[in-house]
Amino acid sequence: MILKAINVPLNILKKVYFLRDFKVKISTELLQKVKEEELKILVEFDKVCKQLGVKYSLSSGTLIGAVRHKGFIPWDDDIDVAMLREDYNKFISKAQQLMPKHLFIQTYETDKEYPFNFAKIVNISAVLIQRCTKALQIKKGVVIDVFPIDRVPSNRIVRLMDNYALALILAIKNSYTFERAKISSSLFVRIIRIMLWPLARLISTQKLNKLETSIRVKNNIGKNKFTYADRFSLSRHRFNDKMLMPVNIFNDYENIMFENWEFQTIKNWHTYLTIMYGNYMELPPIDKRIFPHDIIDLKFD
Repeated sequence: MILKAINVPLNILKKVYFLRDFKVKISTELLQKVKEEELKILVEFDKVCKQLGVKYSLSSGTLIGAVRHKGFIPWDDDIDVAMLREDYNKFISKAQQLMPKHLFIQTYETDKEYPFNFAKIVNISAVLIQRCTKALQIKKGVVIDVFPIDRVPSNRIVRLMDNYALALILAIKNSYTFERAKISSSLFVRIIRIMLWPLARLISTQKLNKLETSIRVKNNIGKNKFTYADRFSLSRHRFNDKMLMPVNIFNDYENIMFENWEFQTIKNWHTYLTIMYGNYMELPPIDKRIFPHDIIDLKFD
């Protein structure tokens, strides 16, 4: 009865519900190798930012790691940086020619099926495949994430309208492949994503990302004083404004130690981390100290 009501073929539902990719059991030594390669990318990124005269900040878990551990959070396996949109645009347009040949700046404009609205710097001499991007015809390797920071509307109603529009775009992008659609733990969400699949294939992730960018950048005018920083996921916090922070905290920078290297961070990192995470110095419970990404293949030349 339910299947007839939503008109989802049984064979598709089985594919959505039952088929799963399992994480490859990665050794501690291999994960350490991933972190070492990510750190090398970050060093090159820092060099190029200095050459271009653009500012950036370690962000998210990477910034917590720098503050709390002086390096990687032991159970984290990625590096995140963020920069104001004007610096981000300058970096995206000019940095590739300054990068070593094995590093590729990946955006939806440089890699056609790339689904995200932020950049990655990819070490294309290594292969690292995650479950969420397995089926996409994009470059896959060890990466660091580079997030643009945009202002959000001062008017709460307009802000909510933007958030709902971004949530819809994200839902359609998440429906672009069966593999990505079935990642959710909710059967209902997986069914909805499959129903959106024809629309996602018709529009393409590239067009969806162009629309998403236009929604994000239209607010980068002086009267808008707040931002969600690099929080790109649309959790409930985006709808109750818990993640709002003053955009001016991204005006002043200092250096911070990370794995025995100095990198840039915003001076007011305490405000940023408190808004993002609350008591960021408190360690999570042991059962929450897990690697966050679904790695299903990992090879180094």
